[in-house]
Amino acid sequence: AEFIRASATALGSIAPGASPLHHVSNCEYWDIDEDGPGAPTVDVILSWSNFSNCSLIPYVNDAATLCIAHFNGTQWDSYGGLGSAVGAPWPTAGTLTWTGVSVFSPFSLGSTSFATNPLPVKFTAIKAYPVGNRNKIEWTNLTETAIDKYEIERSTDGISFAAMSSVNARTNTGGKEEYDAFDDNIAFATIWYRIKAKNIDGSSMYSAVVKVNRGDKDDTKLVVYPNPVVGKQLTLLFYSSRNENYTVRIFSNSGQQVYSTNWNHAGGSASRSIELPASLSSGYYHLQVTGSDKTLTSKFVIQ
Repeated sequence: AEFIRASATALGSIAPGASPLHHVSNCEYWDIDEDGPGAPTVDVILSWSNFSNCSLIPYVNDAATLCIAHFNGTQWDSYGGLGSAVGAPWPTAGTLTWTGVSVFSPFSLGSTSFATNPLPVKFTAIKAYPVGNRNKIEWTNLTETAIDKYEIERSTDGISFAAMSSVNARTNTGGKEEYDAFDDNIAFATIWYRIKAKNIDGSSMYSAVVKVNRGDKDDTKLVVYPNPVVGKQLTLLFYSSRNENYTVRIFSNSGQQVYSTNWNHAGGSASRSIELPASLSSGYYHLQVTGSDKTLTSKFVIQ
């Protein structure tokens, strides 16, 4: 058995005969193969938690429609385990069981309703920064599927947002898609932005909020949230007036480096999600951002 952090939706469509199975997870599945002679019949048990890389919020929300889906090599052709979901506490973590399975290959969490369960929009690399006399907003959806359009919303106070423009979804194949938009109305020195992903079924999800401050002369600012970190994901909000390649490191309270990545920061205000190693224990940690001539550090807590 192998756990794969990739889109199950991207493997193939739902077979017509698998109705009422409606969709499968956009970001994870399990590949289970038989190893040895015989034709075993087993129980397949899948688990979930709100610490999944699928989303910063719980993405399982309805026990009655949550199921396990089976992939036959070209399509998701069958499902089982409907109504067997148990969690403690529900719905942030739990398991469900498909009994009597004898045909193997990939399995995924799925839903028999279009409106429930694993429907994550995984936003990453949300950025906003000045480009001449305009502001440029960039974002990435790692698991684009069933999206109607993206609305770019702006605010002049960081509280009340209004739609500025929209971009239609490009492929909806469950893979990675990158977008950008420009704001030509920059009468205010400080403007906040966020992206609203509107699903075909009418539901929606928001990205993190980023800010452009043209009047800020301070070279760099660093914010880490949520703090404490509930789970293994945090968001790094970073402001720098310079276009530079930065190194992001995380150290334990004893000084041991536990994470490292590079960030080619285009300047301005930008945020990105960081998925922490699953092996990290609860406690205090230090996040460090290092450029060519400056290092910023922020302390955070993993609960």
